[in-house]
Amino acid sequence: MNYKFLLLLFTVTLFSNLATAQGFYIEAGTNLSDLNQPKENHIAPTKYQLGYQIGASKDIPIKNNFSFFPKLMFAYKREYFEEYFYLPNDLGLNSRYGFNTNTKEYHLEIPLNFKYKFDLKSSSVFILFGPYLNILISDNSKSELVINNIPEPFDLGKMSFSRNLDYGFNFGVGYQKKRFIVNASMDYGLYRDISTEYSDEFSEFNTTYSNRNFTYRLQVGYQIF
Repeated sequence: MNYKFLLLLFTVTLFSNLATAQGFYIEAGTNLSDLNQPKENHIAPTKYQLGYQIGASKDIPIKNNFSFFPKLMFAYKREYFEEYFYLPNDLGLNSRYGFNTNTKEYHLEIPLNFKYKFDLKSSSVFILFGPYLNILISDNSKSELVINNIPEPFDLGKMSFSRNLDYGFNFGVGYQKKRFIVNASMDYGLYRDISTEYSDEFSEFNTTYSNRNFTYRLQVGYQIF
């Protein structure tokens, strides 16, 4: 059975059980992502594009102002990068080559944050910290090779299951007044090894590389229970 489906089923079931108690929020917002950054750092700078996320969170008290604050978010993440270079052709002249990728990914985000709040007169501020797990559920990205200004679609090949999992640490700050909250957070991804298999009528190769993701988000929420 598909591993992504099992993870999705487990997570949705868990949050469905938690939603019956108090401290349940609906949240939505926007994000900027820096995706699939290699350890060797040889890829051109990312051009950020706005994405979005929507989902739910649950505030589970532990002691005093300290609580467990997990979230379940559906996120659309985008970015664009391009890189150009020149290589000599058979005639000894330089030809212009390029590579660009328009990344469009859909993720299930599971930040497992701890929350500590500081009470003010009629509101509170809080900090968030903890691990996260993001699951890639769909990828509509497009890549092109550009040779002398002529683009050609490029298939990145079959990738290992490890690419579907993004994990690391999440940090954030927020503000709450009555039932309304606003928070900003960042995912700091850890490197994971990804294997790629590629073949066409001319060549075939396998390679393994390490990369990680970063995501910056801003969202608002409302406590419904």
